[in-house]
Amino acid sequence: MFLRTDKTVILSDLEKLTLNKEAKDFANETRAKNNIEEIKPYNVVRFIEDQGYFVFQILNLGTSGFIRIVGKHKVIFLNASESLGRQYYTAIHEYCHLIKDLAKIKEIDNLSEEEKEYEMSKMEYFAYKFTDYFLMPESALLNYLKINEIHDFSKITIKNILGVQHHFQLSFRQTTRMLNKYEVISKEQRDEFNSYSSKDNPELLKKITEDNKFPLGLISPLAESRIPDIYLDSIIDNIKKGRITRKKVLFLAELLQKPSLVEVGPNHE
Repeated sequence: MFLRTDKTVILSDLEKLTLNKEAKDFANETRAKNNIEEIKPYNVVRFIEDQGYFVFQILNLGTSGFIRIVGKHKVIFLNASESLGRQYYTAIHEYCHLIKDLAKIKEIDNLSEEEKEYEMSKMEYFAYKFTDYFLMPESALLNYLKINEIHDFSKITIKNILGVQHHFQLSFRQTTRMLNKYEVISKEQRDEFNSYSSKDNPELLKKITEDNKFPLGLISPLAESRIPDIYLDSIIDNIKKGRITRKKVLFLAELLQKPSLVEVGPNHE
């Protein structure tokens, strides 16, 4: 569901401008509706699950994330092998699809391939912009900089960047991208800071993070897959009571990377 296609539909500048504004407004409305305070950090996964959705963080998922309907539950799958900051970004991107696009997916499926690709491209562009504005609203960033007395942006330090990253719970490169987007740092500053986050030297960012007394969680993958306890307990209970066929148990065990489910208890064909 909402899988990216290899075909690229080019949106016009006017379409992008319109979608950007609509996404920004929707992000601000969604934050306000859910009482997310500008100066207070929050847990992205808990925020989503508090609304009745589930988030499954699965190792080696093969893609950054997607949505599935599992039984009666709406589930966001995340690749737990990616950094936690990246997972949070994907989670909010997919959350946008859940609250805005899920009801329209059947309607879109009935369109021609060309029309479908166009509508999906608009959805994807909107979701990317929504995620940017939801995770780091400009007003929240400016408040953070003011509270932390960061006034001379030309002298912003790597420690300042890491502080912003951990306050907003982002990946390092998402942090520098958004700071540049809001003109807090220049393109040259962004590129300089990004040199700390290189595929050629993946240990450098860890060292810089540790040297500046920040935890490594946001730039690290999970050690193991995570499924909400309430969901796993429900599955185990249904297996024990024979409410799930063996075929479904095998499917869930593979999907959730929980082979132990097969041994839980009685199930029927």
